Order: sequence, then structure tokens, then C-alpha cells
Amino acid sequence: MSDLVLRLARPGEDARIADFINQNFDMRLPLINRADFYQFYYAHTPGAAPQFALAEQDGEILCAAGYILANQSETPDIWVSVWVAAKGHNGVGLELMDALSGLLNARVVACNNIRANTCVLYHFLGWQAERLPHYYRLGAPGAKGWQLAVPGPNSAPLPVQDDLPLIRYHAVRFTGRTQGSRAPQCRSAGRAWPAPQQPHAA
Repeated sequence: MSDLVLRLARPGEDARIADFINQNFDMRLPLINRADFYQFYYAHTPGAAPQFALAEQDGEILCAAGYILANQSETPDIWVSVWVAAKGHNGVGLELMDALSGLLNARVVACNNIRANTCVLYHFLGWQAERLPHYYRLGAPGAKGWQLAVPGPNSAPLPVQDDLPLIRYHAVRFTGRTQGSRAPQCRSAGRAWPAPQQPHAA
């Protein structure tokens, strides 16, 4: 048996990753199985590698973690949006999640909309897993009123800090880990490097 390999996905692995997730998760996730969502969040650059990290052994995927880039920095902030391990390989899943910030040179790693029974896994990794107010981005109102924004060819950019007023709707679970010194952090929850000492434009 070969050593476990933790790596980023390569171009052309989209179908293989989707098949693994569909075989090992208890529902068909819209972000994976709706082509418009998948392309918008994970494969928006034609020919590039999909935004997934993989744990692999002997050529077999044992865990996949899909992430969404919050910015295009050399040290990006990322949202983990799907994390699936094969049955009997939860330990491998923990190894992949723990390695994700290093694989991506990420400044912040966070995740939302987690299940209550996975909170213990994030706690084991040293993350904070709590509840946080949740907001939706709405598209333009139509004949039937307001609707959730849907990715498409003319989609607006993903929301950024302070670009829209926020109105509280309800709360969801949030998880993340803060790592580094005791200096002020970039986020109140998440795996983050210390914030810059001077304020800067967003």
C-alpha cells in the first residue's frame, strides 16, 4: 500500500471527483450536480483545475474537499463548501482538512452550513464551530417578487464586505479556526493570520 497523498485537483478530474462525492454522500448536492452552480463555484476558468483538494491512496480518492475562493490573493481566503470522506476513512478526511491551508497557502479557511454532528470533527481539529447570522443575496425583483440570486452568464461578482446592506434572516452553523499569534485576527472565526496593523481599503 502506498503512502497517502494530499494534493490539489488537476485539470480534467471534474467527473471523477463528482462521482466520488455522489457515491459517498447521502444526498445529491446541488453545487456538485447542477452544471451552472458547479461551473460558477468550482470551474469558472475553462481548462483549469477544479477547486478541490483530494486525499488519495493507490490511485483511489478517499476524501475530497471543494473550496470557494473569496479573493484572488496569493494567500487567499477560502470557504470549504463540501467535505466528503469514503466510509471508514474519516481520519483521512481530518488529515485533508488540516492540510488544506498549507496546500492553498490560505490566510483564512472557513466553512458554513455544517451539520450538527460534524461539529465534533471541527472541534477535534481545534476549530471553533458555532452559530452565526446568515444572509442571502437576492436577485432583482421580478413579477413574482424577490428571488435568490442564481449563477449565470451575466452574474454579478460574489458579495464582498460592505457592498450591500445586510438584513438578518436566520442563523446557521459556522465553523472555522484561528491560528497564529494573539494579535488581532482577520476574522472572529476562521483559520487566519494576524490582521494588518494599519487599516486598508477592501
